[in-house]
Amino acid sequence: MVNVTYIGDTLICRKVIGDKNVPVGEITFQVDLSPPRPPKSLSKTSQELPNIVLADEAAKRWGNKELQRFSGLGQVAEEGFKNSQWLEGQIILISEEYFSFAWLPLGHQIFFGRPSPELSLSMMQESMKKTLENNEIEASMDHISRCFEVTMDAIEDGSLKDPSDSCIFINDDSNSCCFE
Repeated sequence: MVNVTYIGDTLICRKVIGDKNVPVGEITFQVDLSPPRPPKSLSKTSQELPNIVLADEAAKRWGNKELQRFSGLGQVAEEGFKNSQWLEGQIILISEEYFSFAWLPLGHQIFFGRPSPELSLSMMQESMKKTLENNEIEASMDHISRCFEVTMDAIEDGSLKDPSDSCIFINDDSNSCCFE
């Protein structure tokens, strides 16, 4: 799910529901929708892309004979938003309800539609639930790590007199431990 906003003639799509590659709040793609400038203009000229001409059956389905498209940049990254980079892309305007963005070097295209309020709410609730679950797991792992470090420090400095004071039980025979 993305949030579409405009700054001047630039359409910006930010992640509302993130994923392992582009997290929440980051820009996933942006497109300059400004009208083409005359070739002899002093300002930069954006290359105008020809419209996509649809076959009769597709034109009837979408209510358009041609689809406009504009050049843009799409962000890609490895898991955890490492080594993010911008790649050449295109937005294709299908109708008032639908558009797509293609990351050209990857040959990857995603279609977007305007969700119903119910679907938006459901998707955001599911995303929040997953975030909370992940945070609970991370918090538990942090707690266990701290518990282990404190216990090991206490064992090493001799301050842990009674093993029942610890949430960590160490099996000297197998050189392993467990948490209770």
